[in-house]
Amino acid sequence: MSVYEKRGGNGGRRSGAGRPRGSMNARSFLHTKSLKEKFPITPLEYLLSIVNDRKASSARRDAAARAAAPYVHPRLSAIEVRPEEPPARPQRYIDDSALTDEERRQFNMLFCKMRITDTPPSPAQQIPTRPPSAEPRQRTAL
Repeated sequence: MSVYEKRGGNGGRRSGAGRPRGSMNARSFLHTKSLKEKFPITPLEYLLSIVNDRKASSARRDAAARAAAPYVHPRLSAIEVRPEEPPARPQRYIDDSALTDEERRQFNMLFCKMRITDTPPSPAQQIPTRPPSAEPRQRTAL
């Protein structure tokens, strides 16, 4: 049995019992009613009436618009921009089982000269490629 539950029909927490949350008691209701009688429009409505008044000076209309803006339009908040992480590159392996011992030795010598970097090669270092429409060169026997 919880603190709010009580056996029997008297007292305890019951759904729908008591005054609803946010409702006004008699005193606050009368105070709100008297304010509405004294001041028929709210300060925001007054500022917006100045903004919409074509006879008012532009300086006065601008000042009223600046004062009313926080109550009409929400302030944009700063958002942290995180760059997307590049997708993980799959691990790849070289199958050199079809190479001869001499070819494997030559491959290792060439591979040792290469560097692995995060930046692309400069245009002078790039290997020129032929356009896709060009015909491949015919191989000739030596």
